Amino acid sequence: MNISIKRIVALSASMSILGACSVLEPTRYIVTQNPTYDPATSARLRVHGSNAGGVVALRFGEDCFRPGFEEDGKTVYGQGGGFFTAYKYSSTSVLIGMPESPRKWMRADGLKFKDYIMEYVVPANAPTTIFLNGNRAIDYGGSRQPQTCSPPSIKFTPLPGKDYEAFNEGGDGKCWIEIREIDARGHDIPVLASRAPRCTPIKVIEPTKTGPDAER
Repeated sequence: MNISIKRIVALSASMSILGACSVLEPTRYIVTQNPTYDPATSARLRVHGSNAGGVVALRFGEDCFRPGFEEDGKTVYGQGGGFFTAYKYSSTSVLIGMPESPRKWMRADGLKFKDYIMEYVVPANAPTTIFLNGNRAIDYGGSRQPQTCSPPSIKFTPLPGKDYEAFNEGGDGKCWIEIREIDARGHDIPVLASRAPRCTPIKVIEPTKTGPDAER
């Protein structure tokens, strides 16, 4: 009798935990936009990010990265530029009509927890710099596992009319930012990228003193 009661209690506890997990599932919003896109002068880029402590930062037409404390207004953030995005119990993906990803976890119907995807129109034949970090599910040993990944920023040059994806990838205890060229036929071609240097630090120009304080 006691064994049966213990089993019932254990089963009830398990069901309660499963119920709580389903209630606590984050909300994932999907927004569709239709920006101007000229395939003769532009390309498109899809980026995978997460509000579970991760940051997505992009610089279009720039070949260097700038830390957040050196903001110059040219950095585009996926869901926000700070640590506080981790407190959001939701995520918002923005779609602009790119071909479906070859990766299920980069599709709107395959996102997990607080992950999101952002699609952008980017200038062609000009550099794009990408910074991705945070707690992501990346490929270690053939299975996607949550890992803290903070690879260096990278840069690449999109070609006119092409579609690209950027995401964190890993293996052998390391992680990096992967760039792939994709299309509607299922092509998934690795794209050459290089490490992006830090932009020249912004100089703080102090105001010129005038009047009695000028000589101090």
